[in-house]
Amino acid sequence: MTKKLVPVAATMVAMAAMAACSHVERGNDKAPRPTAPPVVEALAVEASIMSAVLEEDCKQADASDVARGGRLGRSAADPADPARADRARAMAKRACEQARVQLLLRSAAGSQPARIEIASVKLLDDKDGRELAELVARNPQQWAAATSTYQPWDSTIAPSQQLQTSFDLSAPDWDAIGGGSRWNTQGMSFRLVVTLRVDGKDKQTQLTVRSPFIVREPMMRT
Repeated sequence: MTKKLVPVAATMVAMAAMAACSHVERGNDKAPRPTAPPVVEALAVEASIMSAVLEEDCKQADASDVARGGRLGRSAADPADPARADRARAMAKRACEQARVQLLLRSAAGSQPARIEIASVKLLDDKDGRELAELVARNPQQWAAATSTYQPWDSTIAPSQQLQTSFDLSAPDWDAIGGGSRWNTQGMSFRLVVTLRVDGKDKQTQLTVRSPFIVREPMMRT
């Protein structure tokens, strides 16, 4: 029986290809595998309410007081006397007390700063815990000891830092809360519940701080 002869050159090519594949496979086994990035833990932040003022939103005080006569009387809105109207607006601005909340923030040791946001501010009735309004916080500021004033704040806190911060608040509908008259709210007790968000994380990273009761001081009618 005649045997078929395999060309030597073809055999050598096949053996070389098998050796190359084997080398590539062994090389892949030894290649470094990608490692997962290190997990950076969120900076732990504690918060408490230092104080709060429940009055008006002075950003809107000029327009609203002039529109309804406010505490200054209907003559404040009289277009026939522009000078008197200007004086009335200036008086309204000086008389307005901005609603605000002041927070004390303390951060733990860490490697990176954290960004702080106010997720919500809720006004509650101190007697029964009923929610009366949700307020909007704006104008974040931090206390500067060098000037003894509040200065604009970029909303970040560094590791192992303590900050005194302040936020302006929108005003609730005092007429509605007072059953048709804002005068009925004088002397009422309220609570604020402030929810903070750290680094934009989910609800698990939110901090809720509850104030002691806050009394809206009586005002004299004018």
